[in-house]
Amino acid sequence: MGINNTLTIKILVFMFAGFFLGLLVRALLSFGIDISYFLDNVLVIGGDVFLALFQMLVVPMVFVAIVCGICSFERSHAISKMGLKSLFLFIITTTVAILLAIIAAGIFNVGSEMQLETVNKMPLSYMPSLWQFIHDVVPSNPIKAMAESNMLQIISFSVLFGIGINISGEHGKKIAAFFYDLNAVGVKYITLLMYLAPYGVFCLMAVLAASHGFKLIIEMLEYFVAVLLALFLHAAFTFSMMLYFSKLSPKVFFHKIYSTMLFAFGLSSSNASIPISLDAVEHQLGVSKRVASFVIPFGTSINKNGTAIMQSIATLFIANAYHINISLMGYVILFLMIVFISLGTVGAPGVGLVTLIVVLKQLGLPIEGMALVIGIDRLLDMVRTAVNVTGNAMVACLVGQSEKQLNHEVYHKIEASISTI
Repeated sequence: MGINNTLTIKILVFMFAGFFLGLLVRALLSFGIDISYFLDNVLVIGGDVFLALFQMLVVPMVFVAIVCGICSFERSHAISKMGLKSLFLFIITTTVAILLAIIAAGIFNVGSEMQLETVNKMPLSYMPSLWQFIHDVVPSNPIKAMAESNMLQIISFSVLFGIGINISGEHGKKIAAFFYDLNAVGVKYITLLMYLAPYGVFCLMAVLAASHGFKLIIEMLEYFVAVLLALFLHAAFTFSMMLYFSKLSPKVFFHKIYSTMLFAFGLSSSNASIPISLDAVEHQLGVSKRVASFVIPFGTSINKNGTAIMQSIATLFIANAYHINISLMGYVILFLMIVFISLGTVGAPGVGLVTLIVVLKQLGLPIEGMALVIGIDRLLDMVRTAVNVTGNAMVACLVGQSEKQLNHEVYHKIEASISTI
Protein backbone atom coordinates (compact mmCIF):
# COMPACT_ATOMS: atom_id res chain seq x y z
CA MET A 1 0.00 0.00 0.00
CA GLY A 2 2.92 2.30 0.79
CA ILE A 3 4.35 1.94 -2.72
CA ASN A 4 1.00 2.88 -4.26
CA ASN A 5 0.63 5.92 -2.05
CA THR A 6 4.20 7.01 -2.80
CA LEU A 7 3.53 6.78 -6.53
CA THR A 8 0.32 8.79 -6.15
CA ILE A 9 2.16 11.58 -4.33
CA LYS A 10 4.97 11.52 -6.89
CA ILE A 11 2.53 11.83 -9.81
CA LEU A 12 0.78 14.78 -8.14
CA VAL A 13 4.08 16.52 -7.37
CA PHE A 14 5.30 16.12 -10.94
CA MET A 15 1.92 17.22 -12.29
CA PHE A 16 2.06 20.52 -10.41
CA ALA A 17 5.76 20.93 -11.21
CA GLY A 18 4.95 20.51 -14.91
CA PHE A 19 2.08 22.99 -14.59
CA PHE A 20 4.29 25.69 -13.08
CA LEU A 21 7.04 25.01 -15.61
CA GLY A 22 4.43 25.47 -18.33
CA LEU A 23 3.40 28.80 -16.81
CA LEU A 24 7.05 29.85 -16.77
CA VAL A 25 7.45 28.87 -20.42
CA ARG A 26 4.27 30.78 -21.26
CA ALA A 27 5.56 33.88 -19.47
CA LEU A 28 8.98 33.72 -21.18
CA LEU A 29 7.37 33.37 -24.60
CA SER A 30 5.12 36.37 -23.88
CA PHE A 31 8.23 38.43 -23.13
CA GLY A 32 9.73 37.49 -26.48
CA ILE A 33 12.21 34.96 -25.12
CA ASP A 34 12.24 32.13 -27.64
CA ILE A 35 12.42 28.77 -25.88
CA SER A 36 10.22 26.98 -28.42
CA TYR A 37 13.05 24.53 -29.10
CA PHE A 38 12.87 23.29 -25.50
CA LEU A 39 9.07 23.18 -25.62
CA ASP A 40 8.82 21.33 -28.93
CA ASN A 41 11.80 18.99 -28.69
CA VAL A 42 11.82 18.10 -25.00
CA LEU A 43 8.40 18.56 -23.43
CA VAL A 44 6.22 17.77 -26.45
CA ILE A 45 8.29 14.76 -27.49
CA GLY A 46 8.43 13.51 -23.90
CA GLY A 47 4.65 13.64 -23.63
CA ASP A 48 4.13 12.06 -27.05
CA VAL A 49 6.47 9.16 -26.24
CA PHE A 50 4.64 8.52 -22.97
CA LEU A 51 1.25 8.41 -24.73
CA ALA A 52 2.72 6.15 -27.43
CA LEU A 53 3.81 3.69 -24.74
CA PHE A 54 0.16 3.44 -23.69
CA GLN A 55 -1.19 3.26 -27.22
CA MET A 56 1.13 0.45 -28.31
CA LEU A 57 -0.49 -1.82 -25.70
CA VAL A 58 -4.13 -1.09 -26.54
CA VAL A 59 -4.82 -3.59 -29.32
CA PRO A 60 -2.94 -6.60 -27.87
CA MET A 61 -4.26 -5.94 -24.38
CA VAL A 62 -7.91 -5.67 -25.45
CA PHE A 63 -7.64 -8.85 -27.51
CA VAL A 64 -5.88 -10.88 -24.82
CA ALA A 65 -7.91 -9.53 -21.89
CA ILE A 66 -11.31 -10.18 -23.50
CA VAL A 67 -10.28 -13.68 -24.57
CA CYS A 68 -9.25 -14.35 -20.95
CA GLY A 69 -12.54 -12.93 -19.71
CA ILE A 70 -14.54 -15.24 -21.98
CA CYS A 71 -12.38 -18.22 -21.04
CA SER A 72 -12.96 -17.56 -17.34
CA PHE A 73 -16.72 -18.00 -17.84
CA GLU A 74 -16.30 -21.71 -18.50
CA ARG A 75 -13.84 -22.07 -15.66
CA SER A 76 -16.21 -20.46 -13.15
CA HIS A 77 -19.43 -22.01 -14.57
CA ALA A 78 -20.80 -18.55 -15.38
CA ILE A 79 -23.58 -20.02 -17.53
CA SER A 80 -25.31 -21.25 -14.38
CA LYS A 81 -28.42 -19.65 -12.91
CA MET A 82 -26.30 -17.84 -10.33
CA GLY A 83 -23.97 -16.59 -13.05
CA LEU A 84 -26.83 -15.21 -15.11
CA LYS A 85 -28.26 -13.41 -12.06
CA SER A 86 -24.86 -11.87 -11.33
CA LEU A 87 -24.34 -10.84 -14.95
CA PHE A 88 -27.80 -9.25 -15.08
CA LEU A 89 -27.12 -7.21 -11.92
CA PHE A 90 -23.68 -6.16 -13.17
CA ILE A 91 -25.20 -4.91 -16.44
CA ILE A 92 -27.82 -2.92 -14.50
CA THR A 93 -25.24 -1.24 -12.26
CA THR A 94 -22.95 -0.48 -15.21
CA THR A 95 -25.83 1.03 -17.19
CA VAL A 96 -26.84 3.25 -14.27
CA ALA A 97 -23.20 4.24 -13.76
CA ILE A 98 -22.85 5.40 -17.37
CA LEU A 99 -26.13 7.34 -17.22
CA LEU A 100 -25.06 9.05 -13.98
CA ALA A 101 -21.72 9.92 -15.57
CA ILE A 102 -23.36 11.48 -18.63
CA ILE A 103 -25.68 13.51 -16.40
CA ALA A 104 -22.79 14.69 -14.21
CA ALA A 105 -20.74 15.66 -17.27
CA GLY A 106 -23.72 17.63 -18.59
CA ILE A 107 -24.36 19.43 -15.30
CA PHE A 108 -20.74 20.54 -14.99
CA ASN A 109 -20.41 21.00 -18.77
CA VAL A 110 -16.88 19.68 -18.37
CA GLY A 111 -14.25 21.01 -20.76
CA SER A 112 -16.59 23.37 -22.62
CA GLU A 113 -14.55 26.48 -21.80
CA MET A 114 -11.37 25.12 -23.34
CA GLN A 115 -10.32 25.83 -26.91
CA LEU A 116 -7.99 22.95 -27.79
CA GLU A 117 -6.95 22.00 -31.30
CA THR A 118 -5.96 18.48 -32.18
CA VAL A 119 -2.45 17.86 -33.45
CA ASN A 120 -3.86 15.07 -35.62
CA LYS A 121 -5.27 16.77 -38.70
CA MET A 122 -6.77 13.55 -40.05
CA PRO A 123 -10.56 13.57 -40.35
CA LEU A 124 -12.44 12.18 -37.39
CA SER A 125 -13.87 8.66 -37.50
CA TYR A 126 -16.99 8.38 -39.63
CA MET A 127 -20.03 7.86 -37.39
CA PRO A 128 -22.18 5.16 -39.03
CA SER A 129 -25.92 4.68 -38.92
CA LEU A 130 -27.30 1.99 -36.59
CA TRP A 131 -27.59 -0.59 -39.40
CA GLN A 132 -24.16 0.23 -40.80
CA PHE A 133 -22.81 -0.04 -37.26
CA ILE A 134 -24.27 -3.55 -36.89
CA HIS A 135 -22.93 -4.52 -40.31
CA ASP A 136 -19.41 -3.32 -39.47
CA VAL A 137 -19.12 -4.97 -36.04
CA VAL A 138 -17.88 -8.35 -37.35
CA PRO A 139 -14.55 -8.11 -39.19
CA SER A 140 -13.91 -9.93 -42.46
CA ASN A 141 -10.19 -9.68 -41.68
CA PRO A 142 -9.29 -9.53 -37.96
CA ILE A 143 -5.63 -8.79 -38.70
CA LYS A 144 -6.68 -5.73 -40.72
CA ALA A 145 -9.01 -4.68 -37.89
CA MET A 146 -6.08 -4.84 -35.45
CA ALA A 147 -3.78 -2.94 -37.81
CA GLU A 148 -6.40 -0.19 -38.18
CA SER A 149 -7.30 -0.24 -34.44
CA ASN A 150 -10.97 -0.87 -35.22
CA MET A 151 -11.85 -1.59 -31.60
CA LEU A 152 -15.42 -2.83 -32.07
CA GLN A 153 -14.28 -5.39 -34.63
CA ILE A 154 -11.40 -6.41 -32.37
CA ILE A 155 -13.81 -6.88 -29.46
CA SER A 156 -16.25 -8.98 -31.51
CA PHE A 157 -13.41 -11.16 -32.81
CA SER A 158 -12.01 -11.54 -29.28
CA VAL A 159 -15.39 -12.68 -27.93
CA LEU A 160 -15.87 -15.23 -30.74
CA PHE A 161 -12.30 -16.47 -30.40
CA GLY A 162 -12.75 -16.87 -26.62
CA ILE A 163 -15.97 -18.84 -27.15
CA GLY A 164 -14.10 -21.06 -29.63
CA ILE A 165 -11.45 -21.76 -26.98
CA ASN A 166 -14.13 -22.57 -24.40
CA ILE A 167 -15.79 -25.22 -26.55
CA SER A 168 -12.53 -26.86 -27.67
CA GLY A 169 -12.06 -29.10 -24.65
CA GLU A 170 -8.52 -30.01 -23.64
CA HIS A 171 -6.98 -28.26 -26.63
CA GLY A 172 -8.79 -25.07 -25.67
CA LYS A 173 -7.51 -25.27 -22.09
CA LYS A 174 -3.93 -25.21 -23.35
CA ILE A 175 -4.60 -22.11 -25.45
CA ALA A 176 -6.47 -20.46 -22.55
CA ALA A 177 -3.49 -21.02 -20.24
CA PHE A 178 -1.26 -19.29 -22.82
CA PHE A 179 -3.59 -16.27 -22.90
CA TYR A 180 -3.69 -16.10 -19.09
CA ASP A 181 0.11 -15.88 -19.12
CA LEU A 182 0.01 -13.16 -21.79
CA ASN A 183 -2.52 -11.25 -19.71
CA ALA A 184 -0.22 -11.40 -16.68
CA VAL A 185 2.62 -9.99 -18.79
CA GLY A 186 0.34 -7.15 -19.92
CA VAL A 187 -0.46 -6.29 -16.30
CA LYS A 188 3.27 -6.09 -15.52
CA TYR A 189 3.76 -3.80 -18.51
CA ILE A 190 1.05 -1.46 -17.22
CA THR A 191 2.64 -1.50 -13.76
CA LEU A 192 5.94 -0.47 -15.33
CA LEU A 193 4.22 2.36 -17.21
CA MET A 194 2.69 3.64 -13.98
CA TYR A 195 6.18 4.07 -12.56
CA LEU A 196 7.04 6.17 -15.61
CA ALA A 197 3.81 8.15 -15.25
CA PRO A 198 5.24 11.04 -13.16
CA TYR A 199 7.66 11.97 -15.93
CA GLY A 200 5.08 11.64 -18.70
CA VAL A 201 2.56 13.67 -16.71
CA PHE A 202 5.23 16.33 -16.11
CA CYS A 203 5.79 16.80 -19.85
CA LEU A 204 2.10 16.68 -20.76
CA MET A 205 1.09 19.20 -18.09
CA ALA A 206 3.91 21.56 -19.00
CA VAL A 207 2.82 21.65 -22.64
CA LEU A 208 -0.85 22.21 -21.73
CA ALA A 209 -0.04 24.92 -19.17
CA ALA A 210 2.21 26.70 -21.67
CA SER A 211 -0.74 26.87 -24.06
CA HIS A 212 -3.68 27.54 -21.72
CA GLY A 213 -2.42 28.96 -18.43
CA PHE A 214 -4.52 28.92 -15.25
CA LYS A 215 -7.75 28.14 -17.12
CA LEU A 216 -6.45 24.58 -17.39
CA ILE A 217 -6.57 24.01 -13.62
CA ILE A 218 -10.17 25.25 -13.37
CA GLU A 219 -11.37 22.90 -16.12
CA MET A 220 -9.48 19.94 -14.66
CA LEU A 221 -10.99 20.69 -11.26
CA GLU A 222 -14.51 20.63 -12.75
CA TYR A 223 -13.76 17.25 -14.32
CA PHE A 224 -12.36 15.95 -11.02
CA VAL A 225 -15.43 17.08 -9.06
CA ALA A 226 -17.82 15.68 -11.69
CA VAL A 227 -16.22 12.23 -11.51
CA LEU A 228 -16.12 12.25 -7.70
CA LEU A 229 -19.78 13.31 -7.51
CA ALA A 230 -20.89 10.58 -9.92
CA LEU A 231 -18.85 7.96 -8.03
CA PHE A 232 -20.32 9.05 -4.69
CA LEU A 233 -23.91 9.12 -5.98
CA HIS A 234 -23.54 5.72 -7.59
CA ALA A 235 -22.20 4.10 -4.43
CA ALA A 236 -24.49 5.93 -2.01
CA PHE A 237 -27.71 5.99 -4.05
CA THR A 238 -27.66 3.18 -6.64
CA PHE A 239 -26.20 0.54 -4.35
CA SER A 240 -28.41 1.62 -1.44
CA MET A 241 -31.59 1.49 -3.54
CA MET A 242 -30.77 -1.98 -4.86
CA LEU A 243 -30.14 -3.23 -1.33
CA TYR A 244 -33.29 -1.55 -0.04
CA PHE A 245 -35.53 -3.15 -2.68
CA SER A 246 -34.00 -6.50 -1.80
CA LYS A 247 -35.00 -5.90 1.85
CA LEU A 248 -31.39 -5.51 3.00
CA SER A 249 -30.21 -2.59 5.13
CA PRO A 250 -27.86 -0.23 3.24
CA LYS A 251 -26.67 1.22 6.57
CA VAL A 252 -25.53 -2.19 7.81
CA PHE A 253 -23.93 -2.99 4.45
CA PHE A 254 -21.79 0.14 4.33
CA HIS A 255 -20.88 -0.18 8.00
CA LYS A 256 -19.47 -3.64 7.36
CA ILE A 257 -17.87 -3.01 3.98
CA TYR A 258 -16.19 0.26 5.02
CA SER A 259 -12.80 -1.25 5.90
CA THR A 260 -12.78 -3.17 2.60
CA MET A 261 -13.44 0.08 0.73
CA LEU A 262 -10.47 1.71 2.48
CA PHE A 263 -8.26 -1.25 1.61
CA ALA A 264 -9.26 -1.07 -2.07
CA PHE A 265 -8.78 2.71 -2.02
CA GLY A 266 -5.20 2.30 -0.83
CA LEU A 267 -4.25 -0.48 -3.26
CA SER A 268 -6.09 0.83 -6.36
CA SER A 269 -6.44 -2.79 -7.46
CA SER A 270 -9.64 -4.83 -7.52
CA ASN A 271 -7.66 -8.04 -7.99
CA ALA A 272 -5.49 -7.42 -4.94
CA SER A 273 -8.63 -6.67 -2.92
CA ILE A 274 -10.27 -10.05 -3.60
CA PRO A 275 -9.10 -11.76 -0.38
CA ILE A 276 -10.37 -9.04 1.95
CA SER A 277 -13.59 -8.71 -0.08
CA LEU A 278 -14.25 -12.42 0.25
CA ASP A 279 -13.62 -12.24 3.99
CA ALA A 280 -15.99 -9.30 4.48
CA VAL A 281 -18.77 -10.68 2.27
CA GLU A 282 -18.66 -14.15 3.80
CA HIS A 283 -17.98 -13.48 7.49
CA GLN A 284 -19.33 -9.96 8.01
CA LEU A 285 -22.26 -9.87 5.57
CA GLY A 286 -23.28 -13.52 5.92
CA VAL A 287 -23.14 -14.56 2.26
CA SER A 288 -22.44 -18.26 1.77
CA LYS A 289 -18.98 -19.29 0.65
CA ARG A 290 -20.46 -20.82 -2.54
CA VAL A 291 -21.96 -17.50 -3.63
CA ALA A 292 -19.12 -15.26 -2.40
CA SER A 293 -16.36 -17.34 -4.00
CA PHE A 294 -18.18 -17.11 -7.34
CA VAL A 295 -19.55 -13.54 -7.44
CA ILE A 296 -16.50 -11.65 -6.11
CA PRO A 297 -13.92 -13.01 -8.62
CA PHE A 298 -16.52 -12.93 -11.40
CA GLY A 299 -17.39 -9.30 -10.59
CA THR A 300 -13.73 -8.33 -10.42
CA SER A 301 -13.37 -9.57 -14.00
CA ILE A 302 -16.41 -7.91 -15.57
CA ASN A 303 -17.94 -5.35 -13.17
CA LYS A 304 -16.17 -2.00 -13.13
CA ASN A 305 -18.78 0.68 -12.40
CA GLY A 306 -16.23 3.22 -11.20
CA THR A 307 -14.14 2.80 -14.32
CA ALA A 308 -17.26 3.16 -16.49
CA ILE A 309 -18.02 6.49 -14.78
CA MET A 310 -14.50 7.82 -15.28
CA GLN A 311 -14.32 6.78 -18.92
CA SER A 312 -17.74 8.26 -19.76
CA ILE A 313 -16.98 11.64 -18.18
CA ALA A 314 -13.40 11.70 -19.51
CA THR A 315 -14.64 11.02 -23.04
CA LEU A 316 -17.18 13.86 -22.88
CA PHE A 317 -14.59 16.13 -21.23
CA ILE A 318 -12.12 15.56 -24.07
CA ALA A 319 -14.83 15.93 -26.73
CA ASN A 320 -15.94 19.26 -25.21
CA ALA A 321 -12.36 20.49 -24.84
CA TYR A 322 -11.79 20.00 -28.58
CA HIS A 323 -15.35 21.18 -29.37
CA ILE A 324 -16.29 17.91 -31.07
CA ASN A 325 -19.98 17.03 -30.94
CA ILE A 326 -20.91 13.43 -30.18
CA SER A 327 -24.04 12.29 -31.99
CA LEU A 328 -26.75 10.05 -30.56
CA MET A 329 -25.12 7.12 -32.33
CA GLY A 330 -21.86 8.19 -30.71
CA TYR A 331 -23.45 7.83 -27.27
CA VAL A 332 -24.69 4.36 -28.23
CA ILE A 333 -21.16 3.38 -29.26
CA LEU A 334 -19.78 4.96 -26.08
CA PHE A 335 -22.13 2.84 -23.97
CA LEU A 336 -21.44 -0.40 -25.85
CA MET A 337 -17.69 0.14 -25.83
CA ILE A 338 -17.55 0.69 -22.07
CA VAL A 339 -19.80 -2.28 -21.31
CA PHE A 340 -17.88 -4.70 -23.54
CA ILE A 341 -14.43 -3.46 -22.54
CA SER A 342 -15.25 -4.10 -18.89
CA LEU A 343 -15.85 -7.74 -19.82
CA GLY A 344 -12.22 -8.72 -19.73
CA THR A 345 -10.01 -5.92 -18.47
CA VAL A 346 -8.06 -6.78 -15.36
CA GLY A 347 -8.51 -4.92 -12.08
CA ALA A 348 -5.04 -3.40 -11.90
CA PRO A 349 -3.88 0.23 -11.45
CA GLY A 350 -3.73 2.19 -14.70
CA VAL A 351 -5.84 -0.18 -16.81
CA GLY A 352 -8.66 2.38 -17.01
CA LEU A 353 -6.35 4.76 -18.88
CA VAL A 354 -5.41 2.11 -21.44
CA THR A 355 -9.04 1.20 -22.10
CA LEU A 356 -9.93 4.91 -22.29
CA ILE A 357 -7.73 5.05 -25.38
CA VAL A 358 -9.94 2.33 -26.89
CA VAL A 359 -13.04 4.50 -26.45
CA LEU A 360 -11.35 7.63 -27.77
CA LYS A 361 -10.08 5.82 -30.86
CA GLN A 362 -13.50 4.38 -31.71
CA LEU A 363 -15.20 7.76 -31.40
CA GLY A 364 -12.49 9.52 -33.38
CA LEU A 365 -11.42 11.75 -30.49
CA PRO A 366 -7.80 12.95 -30.21
CA ILE A 367 -5.64 10.66 -28.08
CA GLU A 368 -3.57 13.62 -26.90
CA GLY A 369 -6.66 14.70 -24.97
CA MET A 370 -5.67 12.10 -22.38
CA ALA A 371 -3.15 14.64 -21.15
CA LEU A 372 -6.10 16.47 -19.56
CA VAL A 373 -7.03 13.57 -17.29
CA ILE A 374 -3.95 11.45 -16.81
CA GLY A 375 -2.34 13.61 -14.14
CA ILE A 376 -5.24 13.48 -11.67
CA ASP A 377 -6.35 9.99 -12.63
CA ARG A 378 -4.28 8.36 -9.91
CA LEU A 379 -6.47 9.84 -7.16
CA LEU A 380 -9.65 9.02 -9.07
CA ASP A 381 -8.34 5.49 -9.67
CA MET A 382 -8.22 4.95 -5.91
CA VAL A 383 -11.82 6.13 -5.46
CA ARG A 384 -13.27 4.18 -8.38
CA THR A 385 -11.51 0.99 -7.24
CA ALA A 386 -13.32 1.35 -3.91
CA VAL A 387 -16.60 1.75 -5.83
CA ASN A 388 -15.85 -1.30 -8.00
CA VAL A 389 -15.13 -3.48 -4.97
CA THR A 390 -18.22 -2.20 -3.13
CA GLY A 391 -20.41 -2.97 -6.14
CA ASN A 392 -19.14 -6.54 -6.26
CA ALA A 393 -19.92 -7.01 -2.56
CA MET A 394 -23.39 -5.53 -3.02
CA VAL A 395 -24.20 -7.88 -5.91
CA ALA A 396 -22.92 -10.83 -3.85
CA CYS A 397 -25.44 -9.90 -1.15
CA LEU A 398 -28.29 -9.63 -3.67
CA VAL A 399 -27.42 -12.97 -5.28
CA GLY A 400 -27.08 -14.56 -1.84
CA GLN A 401 -30.50 -13.20 -0.89
CA SER A 402 -32.05 -14.47 -4.13
CA GLU A 403 -30.45 -17.92 -3.77
CA LYS A 404 -31.45 -18.09 -0.07
CA GLN A 405 -27.77 -18.31 0.81
CA LEU A 406 -27.50 -15.20 2.98
CA ASN A 407 -27.49 -15.49 6.78
CA HIS A 408 -29.66 -12.54 7.91
CA GLU A 409 -28.57 -12.94 11.51
CA VAL A 410 -24.93 -12.44 10.52
CA TYR A 411 -25.81 -9.63 8.07
CA HIS A 412 -27.71 -7.55 10.61
CA LYS A 413 -25.35 -8.18 13.52
CA ILE A 414 -23.63 -4.86 14.24
CA GLU A 415 -20.06 -5.20 15.44
CA ALA A 416 -16.59 -3.89 14.76
CA SER A 417 -16.13 -4.97 11.17
CA ILE A 418 -12.40 -4.66 10.83
CA SER A 419 -10.98 -7.44 8.67
CA THR A 420 -8.09 -9.45 10.03
CA ILE A 421 -6.49 -9.71 6.61
